[in-house]
Amino acid sequence: MQANLLSKTFLFFLSILLWTSSLDAQKMLQLDRFGKKKASYIKVGQEIEFRLKGDDYFYVLPVRDLDAEKNLIIFDTGEINIDDIEEIKLKKNAPMMRALRAKLITFGLSWALYTGIGAAAGGPAFTLATIFVSGTAFIAGGIFSFFLFKRKMKLGKKRNLRIIDLSPPGA
Repeated sequence: MQANLLSKTFLFFLSILLWTSSLDAQKMLQLDRFGKKKASYIKVGQEIEFRLKGDDYFYVLPVRDLDAEKNLIIFDTGEINIDDIEEIKLKKNAPMMRALRAKLITFGLSWALYTGIGAAAGGPAFTLATIFVSGTAFIAGGIFSFFLFKRKMKLGKKRNLRIIDLSPPGA
C-alpha cells in the first residue's frame, strides 16, 4: 500500500514537471502611466490600435509575437519598433457598464418579443406602455454604449510602452 502511494506520488510530480516545461512563456505589452499604480496590458493575440510617428491615421492589427531584445511588435503584415509608436487607443475598462448595457438591451428586446408573442396568442396587443418600456430599456443600453469609449494616449513623458517577457532564462 505504501509503495503504491509512493509510486503514484512520484508519477504525479514527474508528469507536472514534464507538463510545465513545455508551457509557453507569456509575453505582453505594458503601458505604464505616471502616477498610476495599475498598468494596462496587451497580450499576444489581442488587437492593438496605434498611430505611428508622422502618420495621421490609426492602425488596428492583432499582435502575433513580441521581441523584447529588439523592442519589436510583430504583426502578420510586418514588424514595428515600439519607439515608432506615437499614440495608442485603449478601451476604457468598465465591466459594470458593459454588463448593464447588455442586460438593458436584452431586457428591451425580450420585453418586445414576449409582448408580440402574447399579442399573437390572443392576449392584449401592443400598447403605448409596452412600447415605452422596451424602447426606454433599449435606448438606455445604447446610451451606456456611448460611455464605453476608447481613450487616446500619447506616449512620451507621462506614458511608457514596453515589452515584458516572462519566459524563464534559457528558454
